Amino acid sequence: MLLAGCAVLKDRLPPPEATDHGIFFRYEDAAAWRVEVAGQFNDWKTFPDERSVQMSKDEKGVWTVVVPYKEFSKNAQVYVEPGRRYLYKIVINGTSWIEDPNNTLKGVEGGQTNSMIIVPEQKTAGK
Repeated sequence: MLLAGCAVLKDRLPPPEATDHGIFFRYEDAAAWRVEVAGQFNDWKTFPDERSVQMSKDEKGVWTVVVPYKEFSKNAQVYVEPGRRYLYKIVINGTSWIEDPNNTLKGVEGGQTNSMIIVPEQKTAGK
């Protein structure tokens, strides 16, 4: 039974996680036409800069991308390194910079609150 004025809450996607090749990010927005991850790992660059980290959308409206470890990076300027912390934001349609709703870790840079990832020292097996 659904009460008037009550919203149905969706399950939150998992926070960014380490894979064999990098850090796996997810963001859900079926209406968006472009979603990027911008942060310290790419000098906060977005489209059309070559360092932009574009996400890919699946049929359910979930956007995903892996920011690679240095040894797997095809762009020498975009990668993460084990044992480091990185601040980032999700960028929707090139104009809306938001904190990652799937990640509770936060950090502040230049007076701005950002989402934060901590890259594990050891890479994990899996993905």
